Amino acid sequence: MPNPLADEARQLDDAALRDAVNEAYRELFNLQFQKGTRQLQDMTTIKRARRRIARLRTILRQRELAVVAGAPIAPLSTAAPAAISPQRQRALDAREAAQAAQAAAEAAAAPEIPLPASDIAEGVATDAVATVDLASSEAPPSDADASTDTDTDPDTDPSAASDDGDTANADKETD
Repeated sequence: MPNPLADEARQLDDAALRDAVNEAYRELFNLQFQKGTRQLQDMTTIKRARRRIARLRTILRQRELAVVAGAPIAPLSTAAPAAISPQRQRALDAREAAQAAQAAAEAAAAPEIPLPASDIAEGVATDAVATVDLASSEAPPSDADASTDTDTDPDTDPSAASDDGDTANADKETD
Protein backbone atom coordinates (compact mmCIF):
# COMPACT_ATOMS: atom_id res chain seq x y z
CA MET A 1 0.00 0.00 0.00
CA PRO A 2 1.58 3.33 -1.05
CA ASN A 3 2.34 5.86 1.64
CA PRO A 4 1.46 9.44 0.66
CA LEU A 5 4.04 10.89 3.05
CA ALA A 6 6.80 8.82 1.48
CA ASP A 7 5.55 9.67 -2.02
CA GLU A 8 5.83 13.38 -1.23
CA ALA A 9 9.34 12.89 0.14
CA ARG A 10 10.40 10.96 -2.97
CA GLN A 11 9.45 13.97 -5.10
CA LEU A 12 12.07 16.11 -3.32
CA ASP A 13 15.62 16.42 -4.58
CA ASP A 14 18.56 15.33 -2.40
CA ALA A 15 19.28 18.76 -0.87
CA ALA A 16 15.62 19.38 -0.03
CA LEU A 17 15.37 15.88 1.44
CA ARG A 18 18.38 16.54 3.70
CA ASP A 19 16.78 19.81 4.79
CA ALA A 20 13.55 17.95 5.54
CA VAL A 21 15.48 15.44 7.70
CA ASN A 22 17.15 18.28 9.63
CA GLU A 23 13.79 20.00 10.11
CA ALA A 24 12.26 16.73 11.35
CA TYR A 25 15.07 16.37 13.90
CA ARG A 26 14.45 19.95 15.09
CA GLU A 27 10.76 19.17 15.41
CA LEU A 28 11.51 16.03 17.43
CA PHE A 29 13.82 18.00 19.73
CA ASN A 30 11.11 20.64 20.31
CA LEU A 31 8.53 17.94 21.00
CA GLN A 32 10.81 16.26 23.54
CA PHE A 33 11.45 19.62 25.18
CA GLN A 34 7.70 20.24 25.39
CA LYS A 35 7.27 16.79 26.92
CA GLY A 36 9.92 17.55 29.55
CA THR A 37 8.24 20.82 30.51
CA ARG A 38 4.82 19.16 30.50
CA GLN A 39 3.50 21.37 27.69
CA LEU A 40 2.93 18.58 25.16
CA GLN A 41 -0.74 17.62 24.91
CA ASP A 42 -0.54 14.72 22.43
CA MET A 43 2.26 12.24 23.10
CA THR A 44 1.73 10.46 19.77
CA THR A 45 3.31 13.41 17.94
CA ILE A 46 6.72 12.21 19.15
CA LYS A 47 6.08 8.79 17.64
CA ARG A 48 4.96 10.38 14.36
CA ALA A 49 8.06 12.60 14.28
CA ARG A 50 10.35 9.58 14.78
CA ARG A 51 8.60 7.69 12.01
CA ARG A 52 8.89 10.68 9.69
CA ILE A 53 12.63 10.84 10.36
CA ALA A 54 12.96 7.11 9.66
CA ARG A 55 10.94 7.46 6.46
CA LEU A 56 13.07 10.36 5.19
CA ARG A 57 16.37 8.68 6.10
CA THR A 58 15.24 5.47 4.38
CA ILE A 59 14.59 7.37 1.16
CA LEU A 60 18.01 9.04 1.42
CA ARG A 61 19.69 5.66 1.95
CA GLN A 62 17.83 4.14 -1.01
CA ARG A 63 19.13 6.95 -3.21
CA GLU A 64 22.69 6.47 -1.94
CA LEU A 65 22.55 2.74 -2.68
CA ALA A 66 21.06 3.34 -6.13
CA VAL A 67 23.89 5.71 -7.01
CA VAL A 68 26.49 3.17 -5.85
CA ALA A 69 24.79 0.42 -7.85
CA GLY A 70 24.59 2.71 -10.89
CA ALA A 71 20.80 2.54 -11.26
CA PRO A 72 19.09 5.75 -10.10
CA ILE A 73 15.59 5.47 -8.71
CA ALA A 74 12.94 6.63 -11.16
CA PRO A 75 10.64 9.41 -9.94
CA LEU A 76 7.06 8.50 -9.15
CA SER A 77 5.60 10.90 -11.74
CA THR A 78 6.51 8.49 -14.57
CA ALA A 79 4.29 5.76 -13.18
CA ALA A 80 1.11 4.95 -15.08
CA PRO A 81 -2.14 6.14 -13.51
CA ALA A 82 -4.13 3.53 -11.65
CA ALA A 83 -7.02 1.94 -13.51
CA ILE A 84 -10.50 3.03 -12.45
CA SER A 85 -13.26 0.48 -12.20
CA PRO A 86 -16.25 0.96 -14.52
CA GLN A 87 -18.53 1.50 -11.52
CA ARG A 88 -16.26 4.25 -10.18
CA GLN A 89 -16.03 5.85 -13.64
CA ARG A 90 -19.86 5.94 -13.91
CA ALA A 91 -20.05 7.59 -10.49
CA LEU A 92 -17.49 10.22 -11.50
CA ASP A 93 -19.34 10.90 -14.77
CA ALA A 94 -22.65 11.26 -12.92
CA ARG A 95 -21.07 13.70 -10.45
CA GLU A 96 -19.64 15.82 -13.28
CA ALA A 97 -23.01 15.85 -15.06
CA ALA A 98 -24.80 16.91 -11.86
CA GLN A 99 -22.30 19.73 -11.27
CA ALA A 100 -22.69 20.95 -14.86
CA ALA A 101 -26.49 20.90 -14.55
CA GLN A 102 -26.33 22.82 -11.27
CA ALA A 103 -24.04 25.46 -12.79
CA ALA A 104 -26.38 25.87 -15.77
CA ALA A 105 -29.40 26.22 -13.46
CA GLU A 106 -27.64 28.88 -11.37
CA ALA A 107 -26.67 30.81 -14.50
CA ALA A 108 -30.26 30.73 -15.78
CA ALA A 109 -31.76 31.70 -12.40
CA ALA A 110 -29.75 34.91 -11.98
CA PRO A 111 -29.83 36.84 -15.27
CA GLU A 112 -27.91 40.09 -15.51
CA ILE A 113 -29.94 43.26 -16.09
CA PRO A 114 -27.98 45.52 -18.45
CA LEU A 115 -27.97 49.30 -18.00
CA PRO A 116 -29.70 51.11 -20.90
CA ALA A 117 -27.23 52.61 -23.35
CA SER A 118 -29.04 55.96 -23.33
CA ASP A 119 -28.24 56.52 -19.62
CA ILE A 120 -24.57 55.74 -20.19
CA ALA A 121 -24.31 58.13 -23.16
CA GLU A 122 -25.92 61.05 -21.26
CA GLY A 123 -23.57 60.69 -18.27
CA VAL A 124 -26.37 59.92 -15.81
CA ALA A 125 -25.82 57.24 -13.21
CA THR A 126 -28.94 55.61 -11.85
CA ASP A 127 -29.07 54.04 -8.43
CA ALA A 128 -31.80 52.48 -6.33
CA VAL A 129 -31.27 55.09 -3.61
CA ALA A 130 -30.62 58.33 -5.51
CA THR A 131 -30.06 59.72 -8.99
CA VAL A 132 -27.05 61.99 -9.46
CA ASP A 133 -26.28 63.93 -12.63
CA LEU A 134 -22.56 63.40 -13.23
CA ALA A 135 -22.39 66.18 -15.82
CA SER A 136 -23.20 68.93 -13.29
CA SER A 137 -20.35 70.47 -11.32
CA GLU A 138 -22.30 70.84 -8.06
CA ALA A 139 -21.70 68.18 -5.46
CA PRO A 140 -24.62 66.95 -3.35
CA PRO A 141 -24.60 68.15 0.27
CA SER A 142 -22.70 65.84 2.58
CA ASP A 143 -23.38 64.91 6.18
CA ALA A 144 -20.32 66.90 7.33
CA ASP A 145 -21.79 70.17 5.99
CA ALA A 146 -25.06 69.61 7.83
CA SER A 147 -23.40 68.87 11.16
CA THR A 148 -21.21 72.00 11.44
CA ASP A 149 -21.70 73.74 14.74
CA THR A 150 -21.37 77.55 14.68
CA ASP A 151 -22.00 78.09 18.41
CA THR A 152 -18.55 77.02 19.66
CA ASP A 153 -16.67 79.38 21.94
CA PRO A 154 -12.85 79.16 21.56
CA ASP A 155 -12.35 80.03 25.25
CA THR A 156 -14.50 77.15 26.56
CA ASP A 157 -14.08 74.58 23.75
CA PRO A 158 -10.55 73.11 23.64
CA SER A 159 -11.20 71.58 20.22
CA ALA A 160 -11.73 75.01 18.64
CA ALA A 161 -8.55 76.18 16.95
CA SER A 162 -7.03 79.53 17.91
CA ASP A 163 -4.53 81.52 15.88
CA ASP A 164 -3.42 83.61 18.89
CA GLY A 165 -0.88 81.04 20.07
CA ASP A 166 0.65 80.63 16.63
CA THR A 167 1.20 84.35 16.10
CA ALA A 168 2.68 84.74 19.60
CA ASN A 169 5.23 82.01 18.85
CA ALA A 170 6.06 83.63 15.53
CA ASP A 171 6.74 86.99 17.26
CA LYS A 172 9.15 85.31 19.73
CA GLU A 173 11.09 83.62 16.93
CA THR A 174 11.71 86.89 15.06
CA ASP A 175 13.13 88.69 18.17
